[in-house]
Amino acid sequence: MHARKPFPVKLTTLLLCLSAAAARAGDADLNIPPLDKVAFDGLWGVTGMQLMYMGIVMCAIGAIFGRAQRLRSLCPSLGNQLAARKH
Repeated sequence: MHARKPFPVKLTTLLLCLSAAAARAGDADLNIPPLDKVAFDGLWGVTGMQLMYMGIVMCAIGAIFGRAQRLRSLCPSLGNQLAARKH
């Protein structure tokens, strides 16, 4: 047997769906200040451009780490050969 949902649950679900459809805000609606004119005092005065480039470098490091881990999982023998070279 299927348990019927009570009316307030159905009504709440309907209202949530309708309110999400009405709030049409996208990435294009974000107001981003010019990165070269913004400084973050809480981060020791790092400018917006510096922060952006640090984020890109961190993403690149993460991508390299992810590739290395994927390679090690696909070729376990290669990981063993690299470990043997270190000793």
